[in-house]
Amino acid sequence: MRQLLASLERDLGLEALPRVELELVYAIDLLSGASDNILTSAEIRQHELIKDIPTATFNRALKSLIERGYIEYAPQSRAKHYQKGQHWPEAHAPKVHSQ
Repeated sequence: MRQLLASLERDLGLEALPRVELELVYAIDLLSGASDNILTSAEIRQHELIKDIPTATFNRALKSLIERGYIEYAPQSRAKHYQKGQHWPEAHAPKVHSQ
């Protein structure tokens, strides 16, 4: 199962992300679902994958994902509101066509 997950992460270009950033990507994806819901940092912090990460580490990982374009500040929202960015992994995922 780990090999499958590693393969998917590689296909999505996530293999270079540090573990904390990868967990953050997973948490944001699970919380926002298929839509581009706006999430607060508090909502993300409470997710099971993230809740035990120290605050400083969380903030550094969040900043790094913003710099990489995976997430972005939500337009017309107060600080600490985020949404998936232009480089969100699913936007670059290989397309699978069923026959």
